[in-house]
Amino acid sequence: MPGEKYARRLRETGGLSGNDYALIGYPKFDPVRNSKPARLFANDNPTIVYNPHFSPAFSSWFKLGPAVLDWFADNPGYNLIFAPHVMLFRRPIHVSAESSTVAWRPGLPRRFRRCPNIKIDIDSPRLFDMTYMTAADLYLGDISSQVMEFLVRPRPCVFLNAQSHKWDGDENFAAWRLGPVLEGIDQLGPTLAEALAFPDAYRELQEEHFRDSFSLTAETSADRAAAAIRDYVVRARRVQSAPVRDPVAAPAAFWEEASASREAN
Repeated sequence: MPGEKYARRLRETGGLSGNDYALIGYPKFDPVRNSKPARLFANDNPTIVYNPHFSPAFSSWFKLGPAVLDWFADNPGYNLIFAPHVMLFRRPIHVSAESSTVAWRPGLPRRFRRCPNIKIDIDSPRLFDMTYMTAADLYLGDISSQVMEFLVRPRPCVFLNAQSHKWDGDENFAAWRLGPVLEGIDQLGPTLAEALAFPDAYRELQEEHFRDSFSLTAETSADRAAAAIRDYVVRARRVQSAPVRDPVAAPAAFWEEASASREAN
């Protein structure tokens, strides 16, 4: 698993018992931890990545998305990377299993593709390889877990609560503690300006949340994952090749040996 937060959440929901797991970090971070961010615009204006989710029960796109893009079209002093969750534009109708919400996804007006300060990508590999998450100065989104990839380098975040969720104290919205939360875009301009002027305002909370989510060390996560698999296989082979003891003929010795083996693992 990437970090202790995932093990803790699984324990809380009954999906994990004991300590038979390994924390290995996040292999996706390996290529980007020391790489230089891509330069996507021919200016030095602040760059915002807008990353709405696809679930109509949580996404900001269904109620606010086109208005967000309109705002950036009217404010060319900001660059915008529109990089939604890859599933958002895979289908026109979305269903949220959590709330049985069904919604028709708003389209993407062509006028935004003509704006020199807006880069639109709804289906390329760059939605996956962290190009946009590392290139931006500020993250604008809602419920997408990609905010955690953005925070591989702590930077300002702004969240859009389009459905007015009562999110405070809800672990499903834990990332919303890492930046200001807006329920509309009437304060988007002042909020972006303040967040960029004071980029370290949430840095301590972001770093703490990131460390809890991702157990990173100097060793690459891919190497740690490979070592965890190897160690598991070695332990399994030892168990399989161990001589079988009869718990009826020698009950005390059998259970003493089994208990010692569990503690060792």
